[in-house]
Amino acid sequence: MYAVFQITFTWIGQPIADGLDSLINDQFLSFAQDALAAAGVADWMVSLICDGIIAGVGAVLTFVPLIFVLFFCLSFLDGTGYMARIAFIMDPIMRRCGLTGKGVMPLMMGFGCGVPSIMGARALDSEKDRMVSILVTPFLTCGAKLPIMALFAAMFFPDEAANVVFAMYIIGVVMAIAAAKGLGSSLFRDKGSTFLLELPPYRLPDMKTVLLETWDKGKGYLVKAGTIIFAASVLLWGLSNYNISGPCEIEDSFLALLGSWMSNLFVFHGFATWEAGAALLSGVMAKETVVATIGILYGASDVSTEAADAVNTAGTMLNTGMATSFTALSAFAFMVFSQLYTPCVTALGTIKKESGSWKWMLFSAVYMFVIAWVVSLLVYQGGRLLGF
Repeated sequence: MYAVFQITFTWIGQPIADGLDSLINDQFLSFAQDALAAAGVADWMVSLICDGIIAGVGAVLTFVPLIFVLFFCLSFLDGTGYMARIAFIMDPIMRRCGLTGKGVMPLMMGFGCGVPSIMGARALDSEKDRMVSILVTPFLTCGAKLPIMALFAAMFFPDEAANVVFAMYIIGVVMAIAAAKGLGSSLFRDKGSTFLLELPPYRLPDMKTVLLETWDKGKGYLVKAGTIIFAASVLLWGLSNYNISGPCEIEDSFLALLGSWMSNLFVFHGFATWEAGAALLSGVMAKETVVATIGILYGASDVSTEAADAVNTAGTMLNTGMATSFTALSAFAFMVFSQLYTPCVTALGTIKKESGSWKWMLFSAVYMFVIAWVVSLLVYQGGRLLGF
């Protein structure tokens, strides 16, 4: 399973996704901008096509390599008879978390990306296990949350950065386990959890079957989840580029206005600024955009959204208003909230697709926001009581 994780998110899947992202958002985007400018297209239309439509398509397509590689690996292992052994071995442990042994597979993938992890829940036998897995997976620290954690840890906890980031991973795991137990004993209490398992003999898988399964799962993501992701991308583009008067800078946009309203929710959390509110709203599009939005709103240039560049980014941000907008305690509370709150639209679209219901997508968005709000409030106020 570790090899599957590495193949998907390090060796094969992620490099292809990065290359596709570069092709769409660098090369094709530059070509489109030049072509539209040469044709004399209005600036707002250029922005809509380049920053809204192309970015929306890119958000959908860059996940495709991860999904296809992951499901190819899982289908291959399933065909060998190995996945059944994993589920059997892990069942006693996962039972304590409110799931069966098969639940370990999608949850493990959640540390790389929530989208293939949520789709992986279809391998679970019962409706209860499948829905519980779908609803708790976004609590885990995916690769898109890591840049947020790395930046704030490098900026406000330079001597303990690794420990602080590791604490975010632990908080995510604890909340996922607690939510699984809670959901399993409340909303899904009447739906039985079954674990029927046949241990087939080890054998070489049929590659035609493996490829057909991979294509079927990948196509489902493109057709159903992709439409929601694309629509949300265009909507957020409009919110971040317009106000009542027309085109504007992001600090004067509807997104900034919504961020200002949202900041009222965090008066007792230590980060009640419109910049923080707008950044968290942009994070619903993609978690790594929280860092980019913070950089724009605080006037920093060339802010990297890569976790590996966190130290350099933190050095840049120390010369902006961000350094005085947060204390170490409020920064930690912000990290906790970012770790636990509403999933990105890509994950929400996948939840809608896998659950077959808007109800569960909206429930996931709201209940995770409420949990994040409560936990980060307890962290900040508890820290103040303890003198931090």
